[in-house]
Amino acid sequence: MVWDKYIEFEKSRGEIMRVTSLFCRVLVIPVGHILRYQEEFRKWIDQYPFDQLVSASEIARITTLMPPNPNGKPWSDEDKKKKWAEEIDTQSQSAIQITSERRSYEQRIKRPYFHFKPLDDAQLTNWRQYLNFEEAYQPRDTSRVIKLYERCLIPCCNYVEFWIRYAHFLAEESIDKACELLIRASSGPVKRNPDVLLALATFYEAKGDLESARETLEQALSWAPLMAEAIVRKANFENRHKGYDAAVAVFEQALTTTSGDSRAHGMILVHYSRLIRPKDRQLSLKMLETAAEVFPESAQVWIEWFTLVRNEGPGISKIRPIFEKATAPDSSLCESGKYALWVAYLDEVGRSETDVTYEWRLQRQFIKNFPNGRSGSERQDSKKRRQADANTEPQTKKARAVEAPEQPKVQTAPVVQPATPDQWSQYATAAGYSAAAGYSAAPYTGYPTGYYPAYYGQYYQGYTAPS
Repeated sequence: MVWDKYIEFEKSRGEIMRVTSLFCRVLVIPVGHILRYQEEFRKWIDQYPFDQLVSASEIARITTLMPPNPNGKPWSDEDKKKKWAEEIDTQSQSAIQITSERRSYEQRIKRPYFHFKPLDDAQLTNWRQYLNFEEAYQPRDTSRVIKLYERCLIPCCNYVEFWIRYAHFLAEESIDKACELLIRASSGPVKRNPDVLLALATFYEAKGDLESARETLEQALSWAPLMAEAIVRKANFENRHKGYDAAVAVFEQALTTTSGDSRAHGMILVHYSRLIRPKDRQLSLKMLETAAEVFPESAQVWIEWFTLVRNEGPGISKIRPIFEKATAPDSSLCESGKYALWVAYLDEVGRSETDVTYEWRLQRQFIKNFPNGRSGSERQDSKKRRQADANTEPQTKKARAVEAPEQPKVQTAPVVQPATPDQWSQYATAAGYSAAAGYSAAPYTGYPTGYYPAYYGQYYQGYTAPS
């Protein structure tokens, strides 16, 4: 390493103080071999008296930090050197800790070079966490973070997320540098990727270059004419800078362009309905109904339509047809979307419906469709997490669990069986009750099974109701 060569050079010249100074400098920097440097430093200072290791001013500074000597005598040079060495060790602890944390990330980098094969999820996760660590470290070393980003882009150059993330980091200091980076990306490794152009248009707009931003958005649409996000970004841009009519023109053109793509067409209808909602609520509802017909697989379409109708007033007469259509057995809506609608509909029924029998029937059906109050995908994810946790359990822990001695059995209380109707009659007679007085011996068993399931409070997460 460079530090090794530098230290050896000064040792060859007999510059004892300069060697000591180099050790003091390297011990506060999170370098890879800091523990080795720390050991070499201790051996080095043991070879020389304190006045040969440091300057007279440094000795004077250490002397002022020394407490009064209980013996009333001046502190010796060895005592001062010990105090000084402790100070250096304390300063190096932070660098040692950071080096240890960085080493864990570095050891997980299996492919630091470029290859056309994609990286596995573990490698991508490690790069994300490593970047998070460097960006969060205080005081932040911007040059070090930039170097790490440049290293990351060698094996990850085909992943747009790292280019865009790097651009956002650079934009904290200079938007121009962020734009230069994205231009470099769009003309190289991730050429013709519309996501890069959408990010570039955002930075152009942030620095006030509206024409460049508009041209960039149009270029993104030319590359991906069916990309709903690009269409919506272009419409929102025009709405901010040219007004409502310009945004409507973008959406109208997009409806024609995306007529052959159900997903893109449905999402354009959703965003178009949001734009016109303050001016024409009925047309907005009609667009959402059309979107549900065009793109019935989308939970976002159904929930937005359901919520907008529900917000028109209390009662379930208007939202019931939407709910039944979306949750029908032949509906193509995903199970998690059906679950969200079930929760929202049950909540509305509980607040506004007076027919308790109808609510009971819904609750029974809810329990059948979603045991334990969760959708099938959530249960599957939970099962996968439990299996993963079991697979990652340390083998030593499993071995100890197997080898553990058998524990003595604990005496448990007998299980109390519920009373029979005859026993209830005996208890009632003994207590002075009678059937003539209106007392029923047997307990009431007419409550529906599964009454009041635990669905309350499980509202759809991450969704903002339209105004």
